[in-house]
Amino acid sequence: MANVLLINPDPKSIHPRYPSALLPLAGVLRSNSHRVEIFDGQFQDCRNIKLAEYDVVGITSLTGPQIHSALKIARWIKTKAKTLPLIWGGVHCSLVPEQTAAHELVDVAVRGEGEESFLELIEAIQKRQSLEIVKGITFKQDGKIVSTAERDCIELDKLPYLPFELLPNFHKYSNIKRKIMYFQTSRGCPYSCGFCYSNRVHKGRWRAMSAERAVEEIKYICDTFHPETISFIDDEFFVDQRRVGEICQKLIDAKVDIQWGSSGRYDQAYKYTSDFLKLLKASGCVGVSFGGESGSTRVLESINKRITVEQMKTTVEKFKENNLFSTVNFMSGFPGEKKEDIFKTFDLIDELTRIDPGLMVNSISVYTPFPNTPMYKEALEYGFREPRSLEEWGEFFYNDVSNLPWLEKETRSLLKTISLLTECEFNRKGAFKSTRLFEDSPIKKIAYTGLSFLAKWRWRNRNFRFPVEWRLLDAGLRFIKSGER
Repeated sequence: MANVLLINPDPKSIHPRYPSALLPLAGVLRSNSHRVEIFDGQFQDCRNIKLAEYDVVGITSLTGPQIHSALKIARWIKTKAKTLPLIWGGVHCSLVPEQTAAHELVDVAVRGEGEESFLELIEAIQKRQSLEIVKGITFKQDGKIVSTAERDCIELDKLPYLPFELLPNFHKYSNIKRKIMYFQTSRGCPYSCGFCYSNRVHKGRWRAMSAERAVEEIKYICDTFHPETISFIDDEFFVDQRRVGEICQKLIDAKVDIQWGSSGRYDQAYKYTSDFLKLLKASGCVGVSFGGESGSTRVLESINKRITVEQMKTTVEKFKENNLFSTVNFMSGFPGEKKEDIFKTFDLIDELTRIDPGLMVNSISVYTPFPNTPMYKEALEYGFREPRSLEEWGEFFYNDVSNLPWLEKETRSLLKTISLLTECEFNRKGAFKSTRLFEDSPIKKIAYTGLSFLAKWRWRNRNFRFPVEWRLLDAGLRFIKSGER
């Protein structure tokens, strides 16, 4: 038996959410007789960790600011306990494993799914065996970087239930305060959108829990924690429509009283029948979030989205007719995208919201060139400066026009403004209105009303020049993100 500490470094987000990526790993380790604790940097100070109590430490990290937090914790650990093994995992390790493993604060980088690799690593470390026998890892050996063979996918039905009781400060997470819990019924994605890292992390493979296994754990979560809503955080929940139908029917048969939402794809949803949509609603579905990305057919083809504008329109209309809520996310700033493409997205948003005035447009986010994704080479060719170390990746921010040197100054200003403006204009229940910039303030309603009025005027007239109000809002949001919670 080993004493294991799993660390979720602070991702520097405004609303702290529990580290859903660590829970399956913690469950597997505990079911194999290891003692597991979870440390969450969103609330806890690493200086309070009693390092002498642990045999192995695992650190997860997504590309970006979370790496900065991870390095800070790892450096403190190595200063206090130099020989304590530090095993890194998460998305970034899967995207750039060799560069990650080469860092002095990383003993081993786990690629892809970490449950079985981490389990075997503990055994190899305790028995002082060669790490080369463990599949799915990258590490330093004799001055060289060694990557072992790829690991087969884990069978999701065999995973133990998620050990939510291991989470520190459980009731402080923003989603728990809103009575929302996350659950993943499948992993991976069979599609290969140019901007997305899922295909790289999961090697293009999609696999899922059986409907029976998924509903069993959903029922356990509902009976134990009493959430109002479950958000399915699958990359693609609806890949197997038959399985989704079975999940819905089993939720109904088991009388599970829960609302749920998930992501979906327009190229699937536009074909859904009214009977299927009614089944979704009867089982508790309150909404599906879609990635529209662009209103330009040329851009949709260039990013390999494999959807059409007509499919978007048909889906929005079908969801409205069946009283199902839908949201849509757009993205801009792609290599080779022209200003006319951006305005086609604006026009499509107008058309979709005419079809369904209740449609929520989350935002028009800015393209982020994640490493080794399908479009990454193109981004490099267009001038993106690739970070050369973990430290530099820790200073890499999402939704940031400064990552995109191919954009003209006017386009940069437009995208930065429109990213904030669409939140105010269309997303009345989203991040903008709930940020602490306006919380508990007597001027909140006045400020929001004023910004909404300006947003509507700018959008209606396509006038995005001199966006002083949005620059002030952006400064406020950046202050919140950089400040202490």
